[in-house]
Amino acid sequence: MLNLLDKAVFEKAIECSNDRRRQMQASDAMPPTAIQRPA
Repeated sequence: MLNLLDKAVFEKAIECSNDRRRQMQASDAMPPTAIQRPA
């Protein structure tokens, strides 16, 4: 059983990973010249 601190950190990590996924999808939707991808 996770304690409350672990649960909060875990939920935050999921939230961050979901935000990252949305950002990646948004960048993929743009034309390649509109965004500079890091090497």
